[in-house]
Amino acid sequence: MTLFPLISHHFTGRHFTGRVRGAIGHGVLVVMRSTPEYLLAFILLQLWGPSMLPAVVALALHNGGIIGHLVGRRSNEITLRQDAPGGMNRYAYEVAPRVYGPFLALLFYRWEIIMRETAILGILGIATLASTSTVPSRNCASTAPWCSS
Repeated sequence: MTLFPLISHHFTGRHFTGRVRGAIGHGVLVVMRSTPEYLLAFILLQLWGPSMLPAVVALALHNGGIIGHLVGRRSNEITLRQDAPGGMNRYAYEVAPRVYGPFLALLFYRWEIIMRETAILGILGIATLASTSTVPSRNCASTAPWCSS
């Protein structure tokens, strides 16, 4: 619910600077949703070390970008009243209650996909991928080109 204002014209505005902010927000959401979670998990594992936290953050970023984009597009279809409030009141009392139902529907749909991706990340051993890619193996064959013994 916090990412959709990046592309919603109710928050970025329709004038030139609003279009620029909307384009930047759209670019951020495109990068978030188009970067595969496996790649994000690998990059975060290289930065943070082997644990499940990089996989969880990678799944959250990827799926948050997808849901934020779809809810933002839905919020652009909403027609506001003439006396609609501005700022945080617009978000809390005007737009968020109207997009909360579609947000929950998308969240429950993506929940099944998130559970499947979590199982795949666990089966692939993503938590230990960083340690195997940065530490040379002790059981390396002497004829293998990658063996440095």
